Amino acid sequence: MKTALLSLLVLLLASCGSMYKSSVASNSNDVIFSETFDHKNLEDYKDSFFVLSGNYVLDALGGRNALTSRFNNNRENALLFGPEKLSNYSLETSFFYKSTANNTVAAGLGGGGIAGFKIHLYPTGDQMGKLRLIYNGVIYDEVEMKMLPDTWYKIRLDLKTVGTTSTLQCVAYEEGKHPKSWMISGDFQNLDLKGQVSVLTYPVRSIPVYIDDIIIRKND
Repeated sequence: MKTALLSLLVLLLASCGSMYKSSVASNSNDVIFSETFDHKNLEDYKDSFFVLSGNYVLDALGGRNALTSRFNNNRENALLFGPEKLSNYSLETSFFYKSTANNTVAAGLGGGGIAGFKIHLYPTGDQMGKLRLIYNGVIYDEVEMKMLPDTWYKIRLDLKTVGTTSTLQCVAYEEGKHPKSWMISGDFQNLDLKGQVSVLTYPVRSIPVYIDDIIIRKND
């Protein structure tokens, strides 16, 4: 009897854990937008983005082209793209920073305009090793994440809205690997969905952030 009860308790705890951090399924839905930066001139992308805001150049990095986000007087650099008011989508992109970085460099994803949400990944500096979700300017949640320099990492964000409830899930992981579960999840009521989806970077003076392989898919 005790063995049966113990087995049942283990099953219940496992079920609760899987509900709290659901597994990360691959998304093969229709592509809304994608970019791999194969062209050599930044001007070639002027029709790809609705807004290219900040200080950017194109560089070759380890056999692949990357969009390089450079210092912009302590302001964020932002790629704003896709239609406005997206409510069901999956967005992912790759980031890279060099081992010479010794200040706080951040990169991430955003949506919903000024009063929306931002997901920041901090590979260096005082906030080193954190994945953080910020909503309306306030930290909603953050988790620890060990990162290696000179390594490509991906951030993925899934947003799904049903009625007035928007469920946001995000994860960061080393490129080439597959995450087992979401790292941060949250339900938001009446989420502000104005504005466009964005890829955000916060480079410091001599430390750029590299961006590649942006893709947005439907999440219906």
